[in-house]
Amino acid sequence: METDRALERAYRRLLLAYPRRYRRERGAEILTTLLDAARPGQRRPAPRDTVDLLQGGLRRRLAVPRGPLPAAAATVVALLAAVAAAAGAGLATWRAAAPEPDPAAARAVVGVAIPLPPAGDPVRYERPLDLAGDRVSDPAPSWLGFTFAVPPDAVTAEVPAARERLVAAGWSATPVRDDRGLLSFWAARGDHAVQIGGYPGDPGAAEPLWANVHGRAAGWFTPVVLAGAAAGTLAGWLAAGWALRRARHPDGGLRPAVVAFGGLGVLAGVPVLLSATYHGVAAATTGGWSTMDALFPAAALLAVQPLCLFAGAWLLVTALAAALPPARGVHPWRLGLWTAAAAHLAFAAAWCLVVALYLARLATNGGDRQGMLGGAYDPKDLVPFGFGSTNPFTWAYDLLSLLFVLGFLASPGLLGLSVPLLVASRRAPTAALAGRTAWRVLLVAAVTALALPLAMATPLGRDALTWWLD
Repeated sequence: METDRALERAYRRLLLAYPRRYRRERGAEILTTLLDAARPGQRRPAPRDTVDLLQGGLRRRLAVPRGPLPAAAATVVALLAAVAAAAGAGLATWRAAAPEPDPAAARAVVGVAIPLPPAGDPVRYERPLDLAGDRVSDPAPSWLGFTFAVPPDAVTAEVPAARERLVAAGWSATPVRDDRGLLSFWAARGDHAVQIGGYPGDPGAAEPLWANVHGRAAGWFTPVVLAGAAAGTLAGWLAAGWALRRARHPDGGLRPAVVAFGGLGVLAGVPVLLSATYHGVAAATTGGWSTMDALFPAAALLAVQPLCLFAGAWLLVTALAAALPPARGVHPWRLGLWTAAAAHLAFAAAWCLVVALYLARLATNGGDRQGMLGGAYDPKDLVPFGFGSTNPFTWAYDLLSLLFVLGFLASPGLLGLSVPLLVASRRAPTAALAGRTAWRVLLVAAVTALALPLAMATPLGRDALTWWLD
């Protein structure tokens, strides 16, 4: 008897590989079948049964409802999660992978190549996303830069001479390239890489010769980013499959709320994936692939930051909607009315907030309208703690900008959905299901779709738009 209980406990632990809903529906049947097939006195599951249960559980957890749309949605979510996880892994580890070179060591390296005193203190550069993707492909995103005050016509001789000195000192160097007036080359030895270049055709340059000393990026950086992408892909697919299974009705359909919110998140996520594709191709083709080009997912997300926030917010709402138990008596008509009304009101609220900020800023600077429109009072200055990609207030600013711009552009188009909803929900078969309150709220919200373009055409609306988008 004790043997049977031990075997049953072992099988129950293995059944945890299956989703909860599947265990609730089929778990007892599977457990009974396995126990009936067990040998007398067996205390542990057979290796074959263990593998079969784990494989079956993984297949069930990776499964999505049948149909092209659920599969496409799960694919987009998995790819978005892969890009986000790769970006997070890169941003979390790039500093350890490519530390800033020591100033004394950097000065010694430059002294070997260019036996001249620098024009000033070294310039410290540490902006990793400016050196990823379609920009400059460097071995490391943080470096120390030195400039030298030489005559511009001397650059043509100084750059090749610096290369010869480094090669004589045991450095490996690339040939000198002339890239549209920039003479430069790369050299590497040990923990350092140096780029030396100059502009011989710029007679107005006071310091036309320069040298940038980089740390050598560790080889483990790209595998870490790839591991993050793989983990994100798996997590995104599992999350999408879980949400789709949770939202499935017994008749095979999906909850309207999950379809509506998830559709918005997927649509916003497609441009994010296009940005990641563009930055990845550019990183591989611009100057060849280098280790720190693995930061291109983070650069891609930064390039479309408002859409990232929009997609992430809607997918989070989708997950919350899927996690909630299905509400009884909530009809799709009523849900459609409230969803359309919320979209209209969000656009209107964003417009009102931007106009209010414009008027408040105008009042605090003494009514200097020309300065407002000329860029003297940048709206980004209103962001607390500075405008930066890691500041949550910057994310809120980007989301507000997205809603503000989409408000007067997309609201008239949204009427193409709202008006049929208003008309159809007043018919006898659906009037009671739609609800009077939801209908009235959407009617008021739909008026804003007509008011926003008209308000934007007023002098106040044009001034607020010019100021905000400056």
